[in-house]
Amino acid sequence: MTCDRSDATAASPLTAPAAPYGAPGPGHLQHPDPAADVREFMLRAWSELLGRSDLTDHSDFFVRGGDSLLINRLVRRIGMEFGVRVPLHDMSWRNLGDQVALVHSARTDELPGGRGRAPADCPM
Repeated sequence: MTCDRSDATAASPLTAPAAPYGAPGPGHLQHPDPAADVREFMLRAWSELLGRSDLTDHSDFFVRGGDSLLINRLVRRIGMEFGVRVPLHDMSWRNLGDQVALVHSARTDELPGGRGRAPADCPM
C-alpha cells in the first residue's frame, strides 16, 4: 500500500507560504469597526506587556509599569500585527486611548507626512 503525502504536506502550517508584509498577523481579528480591532489588540498587548488588566483609555504606559524596552516591544507588535510603523517617540507620550487613535490613523494612512505604512519591500 502506498501513501501519498502530498495532501498532508499541503495543509501543514510549516509549508504554507508566509503572509506578505503588511498583511494582518495570525492573531488578527476581523471587526466591522477597524478602530475596535486596534483597541482590542492594544488592550491585549498592554495587558500582556505590563501584567495588568486594570487599563482604561486614560492609562499611561509608564505609570502602569512600562519602560523603554516594553514600549519598543509594543511598537514592534503593532508593526507585526497591522503592518504599519508608528513612531516610538509619538507612542511614548500618549495614553492608551491616544495610542489606539495613532495606530488606527497609521492603518488608514492618515499620519502627517505619510509615515504610516511601511513600504512592501521594507522589513520591520
